[in-house]
Amino acid sequence: AFRVDLVPSNSTLPTAALPQVQRVSSQELQATVPAGLARGFYGVRVTDPLGREAFLPEVFRVVRSAEHVAGFRFEPLDPQRVGVPFLVELTAIDAEGGLVDGFTGSVTLADRTESLSPTVVGPFALGRARAHVTVSALTAANRLEAADDQGHSGRSEEFAVEPGLAVQMAITSAPQQLSAGDCSQPVDLELRDALGRLAPAVETLAVRLAAAPPDRFTFFAGAACSEPATKIAFAPGAAQATFSFRGEKAGLVTLRALPESVPGASQAQSISALAPAAIEFVTPSLMLTLGECSSPVELRALDAFGNPSAPSQAVQTALESQPAGALRFFADAACANEIVSVDLDPEANLASFHVRAAGAGTSSIKAAPSTSLTPAVMVLTASP
Repeated sequence: AFRVDLVPSNSTLPTAALPQVQRVSSQELQATVPAGLARGFYGVRVTDPLGREAFLPEVFRVVRSAEHVAGFRFEPLDPQRVGVPFLVELTAIDAEGGLVDGFTGSVTLADRTESLSPTVVGPFALGRARAHVTVSALTAANRLEAADDQGHSGRSEEFAVEPGLAVQMAITSAPQQLSAGDCSQPVDLELRDALGRLAPAVETLAVRLAAAPPDRFTFFAGAACSEPATKIAFAPGAAQATFSFRGEKAGLVTLRALPESVPGASQAQSISALAPAAIEFVTPSLMLTLGECSSPVELRALDAFGNPSAPSQAVQTALESQPAGALRFFADAACANEIVSVDLDPEANLASFHVRAAGAGTSSIKAAPSTSLTPAVMVLTASP
């Protein structure tokens, strides 16, 4: 007859002979595992009727059956962050707290916030299971509970769920419309987690400030435009920061706040020109040919920062030749209709005229408005 023995890997345990050994085929034996066998790994030793032996180490494991499950034990949990997966480790235990390594089922999970995901863990392997879960709500004292379909359960120790890690930044204040040279209202920044909630900085987070276009534009740390800055920072534990700005060039300006480690944010601001303060020649200095009528010479009004700024009504502007008589001014391209002044059109913010030189050399045109606007002067040269 064949003999089959279970040889424990733990040398302190006795070898167990299996009863009721039967030869099923030339390659298969059948036997019964005795009750009360100690848990652990066993090798199988087979002895044939001629006394020949074969041995396979650690091919058999005795476990405690799932019938002994009395509950589930959680490994301790540290404080966690909203929306960030964390590891949960569970052990099926008996009434004395020992491992029930024969449990291979699954359990449902729940927490106090009712925002836990996923809510099923398993199947268990040798009485243990691990899973990454996420909590989507803040709480100072959360607790997980696991339960199987037989009513066995277990609870974790309490743990806090803190704000998530900052993964994005937003400008929360509204876009602004302000006049050139004015200080803006505070621009508010927020750090947010993956769920869009406030997420305090773990460590100091520098934010570079940029404007497009950058001309005549200045950023300031905090409100009130008191401290010029090209960077601001979120202090550790802070989820909000503020800066202000001042721009002198009229038009749309896109502000960009660019943190070191998370995506930045941008917002368009509108800066408008002030009331007119001066006029300027739009046309660059001319080179005239003696006796010929020039191309159009154009004027416009500017504010104190050099931004084009249309007057509220037409502005009569006297045209003066310096020296006197060196230049003559005309309303038409043929230089047939001589004039001594032009009107600055309030809608187009433009006045146009033509000029002809009376003699060769360098001279200048002075455009003198009838209002308090600062006059403009342009130098030109006439050649034979």
